[in-house]
Amino acid sequence: TLSTSTSVRAEDAGRTQSLSFATGWFDCNRKQDEAFETRLEYRVGRARRPLRGVAVAALTDDSSLFVGAGVGYQIDLGQRWAVTPVFVPGYYRKGNGKDLGYSLEFRSQIELGYTLAGGSRVTIAFSHLSNGGLGSRNPGEESLTIGFELPLARRGSRPARESARTGGTE
Repeated sequence: TLSTSTSVRAEDAGRTQSLSFATGWFDCNRKQDEAFETRLEYRVGRARRPLRGVAVAALTDDSSLFVGAGVGYQIDLGQRWAVTPVFVPGYYRKGNGKDLGYSLEFRSQIELGYTLAGGSRVTIAFSHLSNGGLGSRNPGEESLTIGFELPLARRGSRPARESARTGGTE
């Protein structure tokens, strides 16, 4: 299963916000408990600073659930491309899906994004869930997702056009 992600960014008093939607392939590496994954991320940070707070909720078609909060660090690669490593500790519930051995899981992700006109981005991401050996078993899981990201603006404020080209200064 591949995925799609959407993110929305806004600038309000120097603050940027984004909302990202992604879908993809859960357990894409081992292919033992494969499932379709849908993910929603909210990202917030300061304009022209690469560090972002990240809140994540991911659900599979097997009713597995991951929710957590952590950090991402956006590294611009020219005018439109960016790589963003993300680290999010959180709660995992297996539902009818893969047993990852513990309810506390750590999600690490690497994301490649291309910024479109208007500040939205198309992304592809590879992520890994692991309990870091805290549980009696630690099988881990990898996901491959495709996403879309759009600028998020508060009512009454002008939408930010924070593309890699302008650095959020339009």
